[in-house]
Amino acid sequence: MDFIVDSSSPEGCVGHSSVGGKARNLWLLGGLAGCKVPDWFCVSAEGFDCFLQENGLLEHLLSEGTGLPPPSSSDSGPQKSTNGSNGSISSIKEDLQSLSLTIQSRIMAGVFPRGLREAVSQRCGLPPFGGSYLAVRSSGTDEDSAAH
Repeated sequence: MDFIVDSSSPEGCVGHSSVGGKARNLWLLGGLAGCKVPDWFCVSAEGFDCFLQENGLLEHLLSEGTGLPPPSSSDSGPQKSTNGSNGSISSIKEDLQSLSLTIQSRIMAGVFPRGLREAVSQRCGLPPFGGSYLAVRSSGTDEDSAAH
C-alpha cells in the first residue's frame, strides 16, 4: 500500500484518485511541464483511509450517523432530525458545527498507524526534508473536481 506519493512516483498523479489537486498539479508542473518546483510529498488517500480505519472513525460515523435531518423537498417543510433539532437553517448549522467539532476531536485524538507513521517519518528524514522546515497543506481528492 502506497502511503506516500511524490514527484518521483512513476505512475504520476494524472488520473490518480489517491491525491488531491495540489499534489496532482505539482506533479504535472514538475513532471510534464518541466517547471522547477520544490521537492514535495503527500500522504495518499490510502494513508488517510488507514488512519480512519485504525481509529474506528468511519465505523463511528456510520454507526452513530450524523444526527442531521434528511434532505427535504422544497414543499415538504422542515424535517425533524434524529438529534431533536427542528430542521431550520440555524439548527442545522448548529448541528453541523457540533458534528464538525466531534469529528475534529476524534481525529486529533487518533493514533497514526505504524506503517503510515514510518512512511512519513522516513520521508521527512530524507534530503532535502531532514532537519528543515516543512510546509503542510491539505487537499481533498476531489476538491478541484467539476462538481466543486
